[in-house]
Amino acid sequence: MLKQFYLKDRKQIAIDIKKFFKDDFFVRYPELQKQVSIVIVGSVATANYDKYSDVDLDVICSNKKDEKRILKIIQSYKKELRTRGIPMQIHAPRTYTEIENQLSVWERDAMLREYSQAIIVSDQGNRFKKIQNKYQWYPWHVFKEKLLWLFAEMIFEYEERYSVAIRRKDFYFEEAIKMKILRYLFAIILLTNKKYPAFDKHVYQDILKVNKLPKDFLKVVNRLLRSHDFKKNKKLLLEIIGIVEDYLIKKRYIKKESRQYWVDLRPKYKVEMK
Repeated sequence: MLKQFYLKDRKQIAIDIKKFFKDDFFVRYPELQKQVSIVIVGSVATANYDKYSDVDLDVICSNKKDEKRILKIIQSYKKELRTRGIPMQIHAPRTYTEIENQLSVWERDAMLREYSQAIIVSDQGNRFKKIQNKYQWYPWHVFKEKLLWLFAEMIFEYEERYSVAIRRKDFYFEEAIKMKILRYLFAIILLTNKKYPAFDKHVYQDILKVNKLPKDFLKVVNRLLRSHDFKKNKKLLLEIIGIVEDYLIKKRYIKKESRQYWVDLRPKYKVEMK
């Protein structure tokens, strides 16, 4: 049922996983059905899975005492799943309180992304669903500060670090900063399209899913990814920064400011870049 799950769409995978837990996990551990929430996270939840993926699941429980007991059950069950060749990864349990405490500060962007898109397998009393609904998207003031931070950090990287790499003719450092700048630009585009920042292994695919990218954005990005020429990269980076700046100004997220303004800016909220 799960051996070639990657050939199916998310909806069918979710149906199969729910059936698997009902017929297998909860048959073995029926007491857990009313004690935990189980949700699909990772590449299946974000629709970035392929033949190399596993189905990742999080288990959420009520308290630390239950957490220790359930961890032993999961560790034993995972060994059996490996023996049976089932492509499923069940993570160590967390408590509802732990999750909410971490999400409520709006600093754990990767975790916010994970849980906002998680697919519910089992959730007695809708405890996880209530948390998920609460953290579907940033409050406006948090979103605005994170967007300003991304743009300011990107300008800083270009002005203060990329120029150093060029002067030193340091190929590795230049390539590292180039990719870092692109990473910030990708996060900006995702945030302005109401999508949480993505992991490196998923971010390009997430960018391709954006319906209305700024004009020429992808064309310049692809040229940058293929180029290893200092002069060409510097020109292309200036072009892509200009494209994104115009895009943000047009959408009234930022105003036209000097480069030094952005270098000196210290927004309250940062973005967790993973």
